[in-house]
Amino acid sequence: SSTRTNRVCPCHLIINLKFIFYEHLEYNLRTAKRKKIDREETLDLVFKDSPLNMDLGVS
Repeated sequence: SSTRTNRVCPCHLIINLKFIFYEHLEYNLRTAKRKKIDREETLDLVFKDSPLNMDLGVS
């Protein structure tokens, strides 16, 4: 008899979703850390000469 049925056990489904979610989150955090400097430099370039600087209080 096969242990595999059409109905997926909710527990396994939740565990799989959690695992996928945390893997995805961890990957995003790693790439964010790696790209943090680049992103800040890009933001500096975008906002440096922007007239919105006065309004936003960006120094």
